[in-house]
Amino acid sequence: MSLWVLGVACSRSGAPEDAGAAAPTVSVSALAAKPGAPAAPAGGVPVDSPALVGTLIENERFSVMHPSEYCLDDGFVYAGAPARVGTLNVFTTAAVAPLAGTTVIARGTREPSLLAALEKRGACAADYGNEPREMPQMRSDWVSPEGGFRTTRRKLEGLAGFRAHSVTAIHLGGEVSRDGGTVVVELVNPFAASLDAIGAFAHYEGGPGKPMPLREKLTLSLPPGGRQRLELSTEIEAGPAGAATGTPRGRYRLDSVELTGRVGQVELDVRIGVGSRRRQGGAR
Repeated sequence: MSLWVLGVACSRSGAPEDAGAAAPTVSVSALAAKPGAPAAPAGGVPVDSPALVGTLIENERFSVMHPSEYCLDDGFVYAGAPARVGTLNVFTTAAVAPLAGTTVIARGTREPSLLAALEKRGACAADYGNEPREMPQMRSDWVSPEGGFRTTRRKLEGLAGFRAHSVTAIHLGGEVSRDGGTVVVELVNPFAASLDAIGAFAHYEGGPGKPMPLREKLTLSLPPGGRQRLELSTEIEAGPAGAATGTPRGRYRLDSVELTGRVGQVELDVRIGVGSRRRQGGAR
């Protein structure tokens, strides 16, 4: 199959602890479109009503990364959402457990204040959440936007939520092959609008000491119903460190392909996992 090479922007984006020095060389190629069935039914998935697309994560009690309830600074416990899509808490009566770890589309309306959407329970116990559920020395991007299960009313009031009347699986791509130091990920566009303008990144993890994120910008060519294959290096070397950014020099392994942004009224926060984290939507 013939290959043609995409331009790769040597810039980094994303988490607060992302490095930002001279970008490593990443091999990124797009393969000729695979013939066969379109990525979506004729017309595509509509984008004219509010929706979230991303990995569905079940919330858990006492979790720093995705808490299901909160002990607030007023001394009371508040019940939160059963799940989140990307970083937004999703309130829904739909069954979410079978969809955990997969890419979904949640349709409904935004909740302008997460605090207003919570349900007040009893007083916080004196030992509420004393047994830690996550590792020490967690990175800032491993903590929920709420700040964990112990947080403040003011913090939650400034965050949005989402109330969904439906949550269903949706396919945006996945790993299709692997050969030595390269992996091929196929992206598909099921929507009735182009995805060319959304953000797309190859997300790597590694470096010396505690793993650090590194993101390389990708170029998309995804019209409605389109498919695009990306050939990515499974491991790269970053560095040397830059004076303004301090990128740690070391080896970084491919973790996922990320798609972020908005098309019409649909918000995307998608991770397509590769390698040991290979799942339809990846995991946070």
